[in-house]
Amino acid sequence: MPWTGKKNGRNEVIVALRQLISAHNTAEDDFEMDHIFIDGKEAAVFGKAGRTVTETGKKFKEPFCMRFTIENGLITKLLMLEDSRQ
Repeated sequence: MPWTGKKNGRNEVIVALRQLISAHNTAEDDFEMDHIFIDGKEAAVFGKAGRTVTETGKKFKEPFCMRFTIENGLITKLLMLEDSRQ
């Protein structure tokens, strides 16, 4: 998965997110957000992501967690974790 690994700076993150999006049929996305936590400039979202792989048509649903740091109205840090073994 080319979007995995540590990315630094706006441009690297944009490239990684575009790769992630283009690998899936977004019209069939099914996201469930189970928990949202906010503490000052930090936020975290836990849930399940249902996606369909564009190349194979395979559907899957996996748990995920995203942590955000928000400063001056902009996301300055993003951590995406998913359990792709599901």
